[in-house]
Amino acid sequence: MTIFARNFAGFGKLAMGLAAILSATALLSSAAEAKHWTPKWTHPKSDVCVLLKGEDEKQAFVANSGAKILAPQCEIHVKSEAKPAAIFNADAHLLVAKTCVEGNTVITNGGPVPSLETGCDTVKDPYAKKIWELRKAIYRKNLHKCDYENYQPKDGKNIIRMEPGVYCGWTNFNANRGVILKPGVYVIRDGGWNVNSGVKFIGKGVTFYFHDSSIIQFNANVKVLLQAPKSGYFKGILMYEKRDLEPSNIAINGDGVLPTILEGLIYLPSRNAMFNSDNVKGPNRAGMVFNTLIMNETFWLIKPLSDSKLPSKK
Repeated sequence: MTIFARNFAGFGKLAMGLAAILSATALLSSAAEAKHWTPKWTHPKSDVCVLLKGEDEKQAFVANSGAKILAPQCEIHVKSEAKPAAIFNADAHLLVAKTCVEGNTVITNGGPVPSLETGCDTVKDPYAKKIWELRKAIYRKNLHKCDYENYQPKDGKNIIRMEPGVYCGWTNFNANRGVILKPGVYVIRDGGWNVNSGVKFIGKGVTFYFHDSSIIQFNANVKVLLQAPKSGYFKGILMYEKRDLEPSNIAINGDGVLPTILEGLIYLPSRNAMFNSDNVKGPNRAGMVFNTLIMNETFWLIKPLSDSKLPSKK
């Protein structure tokens, strides 16, 4: 336990953000009790923080009971024109500048949804061009050569330090360990990383590239701090994937005590994303692109990427 206290003091600093989260929770609770409530404090300048690209997907965005987003500078854009394109269930609270749904049919089981617009013109993908440049850069690596194949950390180690490289097959991170990722690009193919309960998972200055439908699976009670590089070719990019992948699922299960920090652009347009079980995301800057999104008992406290910009060549 002493080792964890020394090496993961950063989580204590991150926990300071919980004060803001608790204040926001009180605000949301008060809002839920109001008979007719519309937020009056959305920021005059907003940006798209969540883009869901599944044009023909039914229920491309589902905010289930307990889902909360506190992001007055952010917009959610849903490109689906299916029937229904989105579902907003009772006790889901989206305090955002705008929720823009391309289709005209949505289900609102909890009554009117503040700042919801249907039949709305969604934004053209603002990241596609830059991501394509990054894909060309990653192709210059020898992706067919595995630096680590079915890598399994040695038993008995409380701290695991991961090196950038190409990871093939499956890697399991088991309970009561700390995992520190050194800065760099992590290519994951032919499997994925399974991060199990009790793991503390930290990476600053890291980018993940998924060469196929591989995933990182965060299971319940995992404490996560992942931040994209602040400079260099991959500046601002936390996760992205190979072009034109078939749809597949990805799930992130929260801790409910400390924030799950995922800072940077998460560009996974083939993925049907699900965030579960009291997942507190933030406070941080994030941009997210998925095929579809389901939020279950989650609380996001996020700001746009606009101040941190996207990567530029050096």
